[in-house]
Amino acid sequence: MHSLLSLVLAFALAGCMTLPVKGEYKDGSEQFLGSATGYMSGNGDISIVAESGAKCEGTFRYINRRVNGDGAFKCNDGRVGDFFFTSNGTEGEGFGKDQNGKLFRFKFGGPEYTRAAEAQWNALG
Repeated sequence: MHSLLSLVLAFALAGCMTLPVKGEYKDGSEQFLGSATGYMSGNGDISIVAESGAKCEGTFRYINRRVNGDGAFKCNDGRVGDFFFTSNGTEGEGFGKDQNGKLFRFKFGGPEYTRAAEAQWNALG
């Protein structure tokens, strides 16, 4: 019994949550889909695919009681940028800009949004 409890506790402490992400540039030039994985440490990873086919990877961190955070990304087409977000733990929204000053916004998680974003993500193949 002690080993089972230890195993469950270890899994809980190492836990993470992955949520779908969907966003767009403010000027309407491109949309993107992906996922964000948050870890118990308050840090996380993000992986995005843009309509152009560019693949972007980044990291984020919660900076205020796991409600607000910031992050950065880098894409294989040379784009880089920073973003900020607000979350309730299972859904949220954010905004940012790339190195050219182009603004974008995004949403993540949520029960209805999750199903729709997951279907779109899977359709990208």
